[in-house]
Amino acid sequence: MLESVSKVANIAWVYGAFLKTRDPRAVKSMQFLKIDSKETSKKAIVYNDTIENLICNIEWDILYLDPPYTKNQYSVQYHLLETIAKYDAPIIAWKWWLRNTSETSSLWSREWDVHVVFEKIISNARFKHIILSYNSDWLMSKKFIEATLKRYWKEDSYELVKIPYKQYKNHQTWEKENHYEYLFYVEKKERKYVSYASPLNYQWWKYDLVDFIKSNLPQQKINTFFDVFWWWYNVWVNIDANKIVYNDINHKVAELIKTFYDTDLQELAKYIMKAKKQYKLEIWDKEKYMALRDKYNSIPESERDPKMLYMLILYWFNQQIRFNSSYDFNNPVWPTWLNDLMLEKLISFCSRMKEQNIEFMTSNFFDVNFYKENDFIYCDPPYLITLWSYNDWKRWFNWRSNKDEMSLYEYLEKVNKDSVKFMLSNVLEHRWKENLILKEWIKRNGLRVIEYWKNARWWRKEILVVNY
Repeated sequence: MLESVSKVANIAWVYGAFLKTRDPRAVKSMQFLKIDSKETSKKAIVYNDTIENLICNIEWDILYLDPPYTKNQYSVQYHLLETIAKYDAPIIAWKWWLRNTSETSSLWSREWDVHVVFEKIISNARFKHIILSYNSDWLMSKKFIEATLKRYWKEDSYELVKIPYKQYKNHQTWEKENHYEYLFYVEKKERKYVSYASPLNYQWWKYDLVDFIKSNLPQQKINTFFDVFWWWYNVWVNIDANKIVYNDINHKVAELIKTFYDTDLQELAKYIMKAKKQYKLEIWDKEKYMALRDKYNSIPESERDPKMLYMLILYWFNQQIRFNSSYDFNNPVWPTWLNDLMLEKLISFCSRMKEQNIEFMTSNFFDVNFYKENDFIYCDPPYLITLWSYNDWKRWFNWRSNKDEMSLYEYLEKVNKDSVKFMLSNVLEHRWKENLILKEWIKRNGLRVIEYWKNARWWRKEILVVNY
């Protein structure tokens, strides 16, 4: 029946609409076409579900994905075949005389959902090899697909094949050239080797040190991992622990990260993409940026939406986080923007967060004092001998005196006395400066120093200080 009906269908291409006048084929008698079938020794398992529901419950060698590319829902375009297959009597409620297809509509055909569902499939796929067929001119960009695949790939396994493809022409696509069908391939690595990057894209953000830090953690399982100095969130999000305690003295930033954690990811992506269009935000567009900044600052401080703050972060100077004493945001515009790479970071970061058990705090570091045996304290404070913007209290808080530095050492001495392991990230030497207070404290307490083993930061001696 399914094979035969297309021979007499009164349609131009798909079943989304019928022709106004009868096509000659539509008045012919339907001939039921025999389906050739051959017996085979090969076995198959057939599912009738969405890949989103299946992906966590199946495990094989090769995953081949050929999802919808466009906003056109297959369930609408082929609704009549669905009725034939189900052999039911659907209620026709729509003006186009279609069955209700809301239950069979695909997230892959919604621009604010497709990015989220694609990351979910790739991150959760328990397959050694992944092959994706996609189109060069539809909902997900090549850059986004590549960024997602490369987060989970075995290094150097990525391949891309571009196949020239004749595009369906209409008034919107008539002048477009160089249309391709893409075939992407990666060999997937184990999840424990995957690193996630913060969607707050600051210059000294520790992402390049994540593997170095993880390789120097204690071998035994950590019960609770305390990250007491916030700092761009690249460390704790990559830690495997029963619980994460995240502390940020700037409550506006803590609210933002908690919003990432609490908000449904598809709703968050929808907000981000719609806000970009609504406020017409573009790189270097100072007028549109200032209009959004003024709108954010005009709202009472307690009622401001953290998601709106994130839109400002994406377009402001160096993506720093700066407020005045009234917590009005006051950074100027800068040539940064919401691009596909940043969107991938946001989605993968939030997906990873939602797998963790996180407690949020907005306190001074010395108030993080409820640690227990088998817990772990990680400190990445502002560095005394550097002069970056986090030493400005309008962005974070003042950390410019020896007194501030000594208060941290006293806290860590208390942690050490309580037989709890800690790790301190710091800089021992920076250009012509040397942190003599830190050097003397390390020696006095018999602590172990681990030097960063790469030379990318040749002008600074970056170290880890541990008590184990």
